Amino acid sequence: MKRWFVLSVAALVLAGCSDRFTPPVGSNAPAQYEVIVDRPFDEVWGDLIDYASRTFFSIDDVERDSGVLTLSFGADAPGDFVDCGTVVVAGERVTAIEFFESPVRMGPEDITDLQARMTVFVDDLGPDRTLVRVSATYELAYDSDALNTRGRWAFSSGGSDTEALFFDDVTCQPTYLAERTVLESVAGSTLEAEQ
Repeated sequence: MKRWFVLSVAALVLAGCSDRFTPPVGSNAPAQYEVIVDRPFDEVWGDLIDYASRTFFSIDDVERDSGVLTLSFGADAPGDFVDCGTVVVAGERVTAIEFFESPVRMGPEDITDLQARMTVFVDDLGPDRTLVRVSATYELAYDSDALNTRGRWAFSSGGSDTEALFFDDVTCQPTYLAERTVLESVAGSTLEAEQ
């Protein structure tokens, strides 16, 4: 009985989604996924470790000799890092992530999970000159036991993924918050968005 009630509510909510899912608009991708800074490697490396330890990142691996730093992020706030477009629910347009995580969702067993990792590559280009390059991978999952619906998206910096969900295609891509904050932390300024 409870399952039929939940399915009925789900059908009503989805029927109210006249526009259904609208894909993400544009991109906030940085024009490049790297910056060259006029500072020595040791200083830049130290600043990156300090920055990552003070923010939303978890440091997974540090390989200073090869200049590779591996970070994870996003599990607590998928909507900050992933844009899956919007959907109209009860006459109001909300982000798809808000819809997945809202109290109106189709059952208490619904789960939105983001596993994201970033590799930061730091290269000593000579005295007072250092290259910093970032690349992230994203795996987003939405599970609704009540609707017997599963959505899985996997994409990297600069990419997107489209999967069928609720009888519609849902496209997800990075918001580029993670990539931008790392690059801006060493560049000391705001990066231009890709045109």
